[in-house]
Amino acid sequence: MPGPSPRLNPESVPVPRRTQPVFIDQIQNEIQAYSQTHPLQRPLVPPLGYVHPQQPVNPEMTALHQAHIRSPLLVPVHAPPATMNKEDPAFRYYQAVRGFALDPTKIPTNTPLSKFEFRVPEADFQLIPRDGPPSSSQLATRQFRRGTLQFRLRCIQMKKSDAICSTPDWIVNDTVWPESACLEINKKHLEIRRKNHHGKDLPIDITAFVRAAGPNSANRITLSITRGRTKMKDFTYFLAVEIVEILQHGQILDMCRQHRVPAYQTLDKIKKSLASSQNDDDEIAMVSSDISVDLSDPFTARIFETPVRGSNCLHRECFDLETFLITRNSKPKRPQQPCMIDVWKCPLCGRDARPYSLQIDDFLASVRARLAEQDNLDVKAIWIDVDGNWYPKEIPRSSVKRSHPDDSEDSSDDEGARKQRALSAANQTRSINKVVEVIDLDDE
Repeated sequence: MPGPSPRLNPESVPVPRRTQPVFIDQIQNEIQAYSQTHPLQRPLVPPLGYVHPQQPVNPEMTALHQAHIRSPLLVPVHAPPATMNKEDPAFRYYQAVRGFALDPTKIPTNTPLSKFEFRVPEADFQLIPRDGPPSSSQLATRQFRRGTLQFRLRCIQMKKSDAICSTPDWIVNDTVWPESACLEINKKHLEIRRKNHHGKDLPIDITAFVRAAGPNSANRITLSITRGRTKMKDFTYFLAVEIVEILQHGQILDMCRQHRVPAYQTLDKIKKSLASSQNDDDEIAMVSSDISVDLSDPFTARIFETPVRGSNCLHRECFDLETFLITRNSKPKRPQQPCMIDVWKCPLCGRDARPYSLQIDDFLASVRARLAEQDNLDVKAIWIDVDGNWYPKEIPRSSVKRSHPDDSEDSSDDEGARKQRALSAANQTRSINKVVEVIDLDDE
């Protein structure tokens, strides 16, 4: 019978080669090769261990799967004559949110399914354009004229404590869609363009759906959020349908000329502000006898031509109306298009500054007119005292006659003495302006 099997020495047993380092090197090589390959030539499934970047390097490439829902190409019905200068501001068009077809409505958090409804009256429906066939750039075309209306579906994120959303707050907030949200309008699916593909969440153009529904018809929006509701506990979301109007340059100028702040209102606010600072009951208080108001436009660093500010702005300073309009940008690759919709923020405070909310300040307009009469438009700021008197900031307070809106030719002062003081102030003003170097920031 056979004897017992010999006992093996563990050290004499051959050990297979470790393949783990080779496997890791292979994965890293595949990831490197995948990253260096053009996005359009990459395999559909990335290699094991590949991590997609959180921010898209080029949204035009990472969002190709949503190229079919790009914004249509806006084409004017009446193009400027060939003999006219196309750079003339008179031929510029702008887009701005005029109002709402569906007011900002809070999205409920106690149900995964929300429904909204709105109607478009006959008068507005007649101003909705019809989209045409794709152009040479494969974009759908949309003809527009002055007064053309478009519709956007948008959602914003606000604080948990906010129960309502005012129009000024809505305008300045960026679009943010809830996680895992699905949208339909009139039983047609809507695709959401999100931050991970486009750099930021984008609104949805629903103009074609609204037009297909017809005038006075019920447009029904369905929002479904079945999962991923963690942020719904920390924030409040509001959804609305915006009415976007196309405006012409001259139309905005005429609109602003009808929206004015009387000079006495501006002066009354300044007087009350100064009076309240002087009547402070604190033991230690900062007492100011004058208020400084800057006259320089933030874009040109020169005195404004037409001083305007938004109706919700809290500052006294203004910016120039036409300069503000000309600096409203179009899409970079569509320079001849009307300006983008979400570019109407005050350059001084960031509040709502749409054409509908811009107001001309008659007091500052009168200040500019007086400085122009004195050939002193190099002034950058003025002082205003508690009585409403004002004088240029560069000139010493004791050397110039103050201007007041209540001054008249029937003053009890001696006419000759008044003229002599005015002549002396003008001579001192000219001598000071010779010493002070004024730098104009002209565009090259």
